[in-house]
Amino acid sequence: MAVDFDALDLIKVGVSSAVFSSLINVGWSAWNKKQERKLDVLKEQKRINHVFLEVALQLESFAHRCSVHINEIETQVSYAKQFHDDSGFASLTPVTFEFSPEPEWTELPIDFTAKIKVLPKQFADSNKWILEAYEYWADTFDALDLDVERLAFYGKKACEEAVSIRRKIGAGDGQMGASIANFEAVFRSRRKRLETDEDAGIIPELKELLASEQPS
Repeated sequence: MAVDFDALDLIKVGVSSAVFSSLINVGWSAWNKKQERKLDVLKEQKRINHVFLEVALQLESFAHRCSVHINEIETQVSYAKQFHDDSGFASLTPVTFEFSPEPEWTELPIDFTAKIKVLPKQFADSNKWILEAYEYWADTFDALDLDVERLAFYGKKACEEAVSIRRKIGAGDGQMGASIANFEAVFRSRRKRLETDEDAGIIPELKELLASEQPS
């Protein structure tokens, strides 16, 4: 029986074409799945970045309130000392620090979450320290002075964390320069105070920070 070589060639060509086509389809499918996974990762990162941004915005809002309240306290203290009238102190509304609404903390890295979520408690604990000082040794002016330090210390910390978050997610500048300048002015005044009186009544966390700046 004679072999039809032309027929065999056609079969080989057909098989080769089928295999080649199959390989193309497999490759195309794999490429599509890879692209889809990339898109899914980008979408997930974008969603998480929005959670980061929400945290940054709330930190900035707190820092801004701290800066404003520092100005309010200093204005009332200056007025009271000049005119011997402290009635304006009653109008001072304390700054609160809470995340509202609560961000989706579980979406964020646990080390980051632990570092940020503890700030409101530290802010409140500092207030308790000031209230104890007011009970035992500080007068009204001293207590308000200490509160200015507390506002500056935690306001600055909030700004720093917000800046770090914005850089991480590429969210631009938070426009907190004026607030930071206000906090730094408080720091400078306390540095000068410590130069002449190492035992000056300053909140512990700020005193520790300023001490760490001194050359060993």
